Amino acid sequence: MAQPPSGQGKGQGGSGSGQRTTTSGATPAARTSTGTGIPRTSTSGSVPAARSPTGEQPAVRRSPTLSSLPNVRAGVTAFELGSTQDSKSFKKGLDQSAFDGEGEHTQVDALLGARRQPSPPPTEESASAGKTFDGTTPPPEVISRDVWKAINAPLQSREGRRSPDLYKQVINQFAAGHNPRYEAADAKQGRSHIFVWDVTRAMNAEIPHFVGPRELTVSQTCDWLRHEGTMRGWRRADVESAAAAADEGKPVVAVPKDSSVRCIGVVRPGGLGQDGRPRFAAAGLQRGNDLGTKEAFGVMALEYFVHD
Repeated sequence: MAQPPSGQGKGQGGSGSGQRTTTSGATPAARTSTGTGIPRTSTSGSVPAARSPTGEQPAVRRSPTLSSLPNVRAGVTAFELGSTQDSKSFKKGLDQSAFDGEGEHTQVDALLGARRQPSPPPTEESASAGKTFDGTTPPPEVISRDVWKAINAPLQSREGRRSPDLYKQVINQFAAGHNPRYEAADAKQGRSHIFVWDVTRAMNAEIPHFVGPRELTVSQTCDWLRHEGTMRGWRRADVESAAAAADEGKPVVAVPKDSSVRCIGVVRPGGLGQDGRPRFAAAGLQRGNDLGTKEAFGVMALEYFVHD
């Protein structure tokens, strides 16, 4: 019986596959990787860098607007030189091209469509810094009866802008004794905590009215101050230290030592009175902008808290 020629036989089986032409030891022809169109050599498998028809590396495309920033130019230059530098020099060049200035951060964010905005200068924190309030006539912005809604007071203070006069005006604008926002339907459930919420928000040292979805009562607000407030910038103080802090324009509040007495009030600047105690603004047992201890709380023993 005749034998098939060498190199044939298995390659012509009935499996239905195409003929194989590769023989042992032969080098396969160059192929193009599927789906990418990138040529691939058969010897090493590496992908050659794309080049222009002249054989030169293609130029780096730059955004005309971004490239006008000096540090962006430095970053692009570092990238261009990366192919001729060692890895350490390349990394150093990139590190040196970091955006160093707030102005460049803001410009780049704006060009890329980011929402970041530059912080306002301290002198523009309150456009109403020159206003004065008499403590009896609240401005329209603070008279909302919707006590579950936070209000944005026209006059505010913050760390770095404290002063006793500003603190006094922040308190006066809420007019605790005349503002319908602090009128309580039930005398036993005053709105002293609403008043303190409003004042401390305006002082940027908020004692909250809501913790998550939970709305706090007067008693819960006092408990928050005692237990949580000390981890939120509030510290305990004696009466002398509390009065001194208020005279520096720092927010100071007081609560009865007897936790069964549900009330909270704001210490006014002005030092200690003849009774050795400060004056208060409150909307609890009585509502007023300048009250004594007994008038505001009904008791004399108080705990004081200062926000530095």
